[in-house]
Amino acid sequence: YYFLNTPPRHTALFAPFFPTPQPLMEPRVVWIIFDELDQRLAFSNRPKGMQLPEFDRLRAECLQATNAFPPGVSTTISMPALTTGRYVMSAKPAARDEMGITFAGTNAPVGWSKQPTVFSGARELGFNTAVVGWYHPYTRLFMSSLNYSKWYPYPPYQPVQNETVLRSMYTQIWSLVSPLQQRRMQIDLYQKSQENSRDVVKDGRYGLVFLHLPGPHYPGIYDPAKGTYTILSFSRSQGYFQNLPLTDQTMGILRRDMEQAGQWDRSWVIISSDHWWRDARDYDGQLDYRVPFILKAPGKNRPMIYGAPLNTVISKDLVLAILRKEISTLPDAATWLDTHPAPPAPSYAVMMLQ
Repeated sequence: YYFLNTPPRHTALFAPFFPTPQPLMEPRVVWIIFDELDQRLAFSNRPKGMQLPEFDRLRAECLQATNAFPPGVSTTISMPALTTGRYVMSAKPAARDEMGITFAGTNAPVGWSKQPTVFSGARELGFNTAVVGWYHPYTRLFMSSLNYSKWYPYPPYQPVQNETVLRSMYTQIWSLVSPLQQRRMQIDLYQKSQENSRDVVKDGRYGLVFLHLPGPHYPGIYDPAKGTYTILSFSRSQGYFQNLPLTDQTMGILRRDMEQAGQWDRSWVIISSDHWWRDARDYDGQLDYRVPFILKAPGKNRPMIYGAPLNTVISKDLVLAILRKEISTLPDAATWLDTHPAPPAPSYAVMMLQ
């Protein structure tokens, strides 16, 4: 829906803020989706020498599900499923502010923006909401259920568009070398989405913060050896492992911002992904469908391993259960996961045929 010129179906406004009581509203959830973060290669079977200290620090004080699977094979499918809490079999843009999604067990597409979501559910419970994301136009889709939203399009879909005529001319020149231009734009959206995320995770007015961030998704944009961004990484395998340390740094930055703002110890934090690394076979011939699912409760916690299989489609219901104060501790969360299993997921092979 980045290039569809159809007008919006309606003119929406951001939702008004609920008054924030003193002390700040409890509980609070920060839900972070790192795009294409792979459980096997980032955690379970990390390449020798790969250092991800921020993720390791987080895992040492959280519930970590070691057999978590995403609801879909791609961002297009998984993000509607995660936000609605229902399996999605197919999804296609219907307008610049709408995605037609077909739920599992149904035949007709419905508008994603019209479905009950984690955002509308949080608003019904009296919580202010904030979103920072990429790929899907979250602002256009869910503005009426959000108090704040920033989103960034997928660079290959908008190689030249910009805020001013001069900048558009500049990007058109760069687009003559498309691979370099896409990496330039990926770096720009990465930096901007990180800055937006830093603002909202520190702001205690938001009871639900949802971040869909681009790391470690292709293309490679970081050189860990030099500690700088790069537009000259063209290997998918190398680029993925270059982006992993950058993603780890982002986790550390967001944590420190929350700590300094007094928000870390009062917040639930959920870390997961929309899908596994789909190019892993090109790296070592293996493909593992698992994604991370890491859950931090407010205050001090001990590490917990949750080994039962789960599908992260349950995340929406888990978030709303936390906001309703049905879950207060990590043991509570483990019990909730045991007693609220997701229905069996449709076959990933079937999803890929939709």
